[in-house]
Amino acid sequence: MKPTWIMRGGLGILVWIASAIGSAHAGMISPVSGSSTGVTLSIFQISGGAFVDITDTYLPEWAPAAPPQIVFVVVNGSTAVPTLVDANPSITATNPNPFLNRTNPNASTTSHYPGNCTNVGTDAGPDFTMSTVAGLVTVPTPTGPKTGYPLTSNDCGGMAVIQVATGVITDTFIIPRDTNLNGIPDSWEATFCPANSCPTGKEDLDASPGNQASGDGIAALDEYRGFIVSGTHVRTDPRQKDLFVHLVNPQCGTTSLLVGATFASGIPLFTNLNTLISGTQMHTLGYVSGATNLSPMNEWVDNFHHYSVADGVRFGDGTLTTAPVGDRWVTPNRIYTTDSLGNPLPAQKGLRIIECLDTSAPSLLGFASLGSPNGSDNAIIFTQRIVNYFTGTLAATCTTASPCTYSTFQSGAWTTPVTISLNDLIARAIEFYLAMEIGHSIQLTPTVEGTSRTSYGYHHAPGTGSNLDQAITNKVSSKTGNTFYIPLLYNASDQQNFQLK
Repeated sequence: MKPTWIMRGGLGILVWIASAIGSAHAGMISPVSGSSTGVTLSIFQISGGAFVDITDTYLPEWAPAAPPQIVFVVVNGSTAVPTLVDANPSITATNPNPFLNRTNPNASTTSHYPGNCTNVGTDAGPDFTMSTVAGLVTVPTPTGPKTGYPLTSNDCGGMAVIQVATGVITDTFIIPRDTNLNGIPDSWEATFCPANSCPTGKEDLDASPGNQASGDGIAALDEYRGFIVSGTHVRTDPRQKDLFVHLVNPQCGTTSLLVGATFASGIPLFTNLNTLISGTQMHTLGYVSGATNLSPMNEWVDNFHHYSVADGVRFGDGTLTTAPVGDRWVTPNRIYTTDSLGNPLPAQKGLRIIECLDTSAPSLLGFASLGSPNGSDNAIIFTQRIVNYFTGTLAATCTTASPCTYSTFQSGAWTTPVTISLNDLIARAIEFYLAMEIGHSIQLTPTVEGTSRTSYGYHHAPGTGSNLDQAITNKVSSKTGNTFYIPLLYNASDQQNFQLK
């Protein structure tokens, strides 16, 4: 049962409503000291004009443009005023999480994790602030009205250490509740670290079916703390690999073909990329669908300056032809640099894909380096060349009298062709080429294929039905018109080569 308190007339008149028959009990956090004073803490939040007990589910939140998250700490069993413990111990390479003290839990202190989230922010201050004089509210609980002390989160996943002095005994509490003192709340661990799979928070054991490489270069605690993804706080799943992608558009021109509805028409740009192996989460950083997405942006370390066919990719002030070491770093505020097995967890990077509108050549519709995101990866997609290729070389007119049709590869066969507009056809093609170039950047085709006479490079032969096919194929038929065969998926053998770190 979750008790709810309806608040009417601001903070003046409060009415308690129980959602089940019988006595209602607020959630309670016991002291880590194991004291017998009977003092506990509860956490409440105002939602929709009501006080809601969130003791058992509370997780700190933070986002750049969002109002601060404020909850209210209630002391049960005492009228003593709680104190936020903030000793701010030094973070070192050998002790990156000194706020937790498993030997003497009473010596734990409120965290000062680097930045605000794993990928964003520079705040070095305490991850929580609590007032005992301003912003106080009266919370009606099942055992009577109590003072609620406002606790503000300044971080995506810190921990607050609160003490309550009762006579000669001082009780120490960890908020959110963290029984094993690894920095990950019990409620989150129950879902994302089942069977005690993240006992230290250093674990990097992400897995995916069909791919033997474990981990994504990010420790479990840093995945719990989470990332700002296109403005929203997202906690990632330490059981599944995470791939971060940023689109830069436009370059080599001023009018992006990925802006507006011309080549979107309701088709998400990253549809094909989302068909990556089961057990992989794909995140688009600094991305607004159908809009201009510029660089540099603040959801990773971004040193991009510009791209042109003549200059290549330039960084910093525009004169650097080589990316600085930290470019595309998505874990600048990570807490752990080694995993639970002692393996290094270096700066994990994401992938950049750049839209270029150059038409100085008719072909080379895109390119990328081969490897993992931690390599020198910058993928390019030439959107105007793709449009010209369809409207010129392939002579796609797609009229009512002479329709274009579209087929994709699913369940081991090409689907029955369906009529498609030219704009939607080009949108499908752009999705395909984007997924192809990103596929190279995670090494889905690690070897050259074909023969000495006919080489497909780091691709499959056209028509196999994979996002890594060398090209789209089309066939003109009196029955189905001009049919374009455009893959949607990555095949199983490709995904066995998936590299993230």
